[in-house]
Amino acid sequence: MVLVATGGNLIVIWIVMANRRMRTVTNIFLVNLSVADTMVSTLNVVFNFTYMLNLHWQFGLVYCKISQFVSILSICASVFTLMAISFDSFMQANEELAELLLMEIMYRHTHKNRILETITTPHDTARISVGPLLMARVISRLLSVLCCNSICT
Repeated sequence: MVLVATGGNLIVIWIVMANRRMRTVTNIFLVNLSVADTMVSTLNVVFNFTYMLNLHWQFGLVYCKISQFVSILSICASVFTLMAISFDSFMQANEELAELLLMEIMYRHTHKNRILETITTPHDTARISVGPLLMARVISRLLSVLCCNSICT
C-alpha cells in the first residue's frame, strides 16, 4: 500500500512537472497535495504502523520528533492547499465578484504580496503554523505535563 501511494504520487508529480501544458494552477496545487501525501506515505505510515503493532517506539527519539513534525506539517500543507484550490475555484467561477473581493482585500492590507503569497504557498504557511510543535518538549518540561513524550519513549 505504501509503495502504491508513493508511486502514484510520484507519477502525478512527474507528469505535471515534465509537461509544460500540464502546469496549470490547479495541477500545481495537485502536485502540492501529492508532495504532502508522499511525505506521509514515506516518512510516517510504516513507522507509525510498527508503533501501533508493538506499542513501543523503536526508531529513536530524534526520528520520533521528526515523524510527528512531518505528520502535522503534511496535514497542514494539505489543508492549506485545499483551501487555496477552493479559493482559486471561487475566483474562476465568480470573476466579477472575485475582482471586487480581491480589490477590497488589497485595499485593506498594505502588504499586497503577502496575501497572495499566503494563498499560493501553502507549504510555507504550514511550516509557520507547525513551528510551535518544535517547542512542545520544552513546554511540557516547564509545565510538568506529559505531552507527546510517551510515544517517544
